[in-house]
Amino acid sequence: MEFRNRTHADLIGLFHSLCLAQMEQVLRTPEIQTFVQRDDSHFDLVIIEGTFCGECLLAMGHKYKAPVINFQPLGYWPSNYYVYGNLLSPAVIPDFRLPSTTQMNFWGRLDSLWFAVTDLFLTNLFYYPKQVALMDKYFKYPGYQSRPPMVDMLRNISMTFLEHDISIGVPQALTPNMLFTGGMHIKHAKPLPEDLEKYMSDAPHGVIFFSFGTNVRFANMPPYVLNAFVESFSKIKQKILWKTDVEVEVPPNVLVRNWFPQADILGHKNCRLFLTHGGIHSAMEAGYHGVPVVMMPGFSDQFQNVLLMQEKGLGRVIDMDSLDSDVVVEAVNAVLGDKTYAANAKRISAIMKSSPVSSLEKAVYWTEYVIRHEGAHFLKPASTRLSLVQFLCLDILLVVISVMAAMLFVLFKCGQVLLRAKKKDKTE
Repeated sequence: MEFRNRTHADLIGLFHSLCLAQMEQVLRTPEIQTFVQRDDSHFDLVIIEGTFCGECLLAMGHKYKAPVINFQPLGYWPSNYYVYGNLLSPAVIPDFRLPSTTQMNFWGRLDSLWFAVTDLFLTNLFYYPKQVALMDKYFKYPGYQSRPPMVDMLRNISMTFLEHDISIGVPQALTPNMLFTGGMHIKHAKPLPEDLEKYMSDAPHGVIFFSFGTNVRFANMPPYVLNAFVESFSKIKQKILWKTDVEVEVPPNVLVRNWFPQADILGHKNCRLFLTHGGIHSAMEAGYHGVPVVMMPGFSDQFQNVLLMQEKGLGRVIDMDSLDSDVVVEAVNAVLGDKTYAANAKRISAIMKSSPVSSLEKAVYWTEYVIRHEGAHFLKPASTRLSLVQFLCLDILLVVISVMAAMLFVLFKCGQVLLRAKKKDKTE
């Protein structure tokens, strides 16, 4: 699905439509409905993606009378951060759906502000009511009648785990009810199967790993994209491991399969380059294992991810619209031929590995903390209780402007009276 060249309202609306359609498809299944309506288990905690398509799932916290930990993938999301009580300035950090970094000029900051305003407006006025409708339709369990409004449940989330790592992303000021847990899935590289180990070890110029993740399918791409990569690989001296979902004739230096152990390949000493779409998991794995990248984004947060990684000196970005074999070869040779990229990748890897505790250990500790302190609601800032008007001080600003306007009006009228009196004295 095309995410490029859309207006802000269209892009946000597309996200909302996809979320609502996918969520309803899941909720209507008989197994889910049986679980929602009849399960009488006891849980100390509910963990959900409650602000990424799953706002209606917050009903499970009410059903089980348990605190909720929210898991948010991707990056900064204004309407979500608002319910966490941590709405940040759009001049400092752009929405994850924008193809921009924190290095914004005036027009970039204006664009970021407009996107944030559009997101807050469309989410609260159109998207949330539709999530409420899903909740009312599919979450009818004993006692559901006492369920509070969905917005109140959003603000009552105990803690949010953010799938974000500032080593490759954007530094952010977080409130105590928010925690960076990016890279929980990352593990140390394991030994490769014998055939792959031999393939990589016997590569005198190193190996390039080529994968566009799970959701991006080569079968759905224009034919010229596939042809450009196939043609370019015959001009590259490195061996290439290519994870793809299509059958394709390739040069002898390319090994094609529909699955590879990605993390173990990236962690191999002879992996020289990662050719990737820039998905958040792939980006974090490249950073963790210290592998430079050539990136071609095509969906959602990938456009911002690749710009951030390029800005940090981890690799180069190529554009799908202008793609041909020469573009691929030039980008690959540029990254492999400049040792700065590899050095930057190793530096980022050292940063990611230098934390005293892993992201998974942090998540486990705070999960137990929330349970131990019955929701730990004292971690939430007072801003979670404010409306958007109150949070932005718009009511105060309105009063100040009204008072100043009234004072100016009075002064203007007084000036008119004095002027008329002065003219009257002169005529007499």
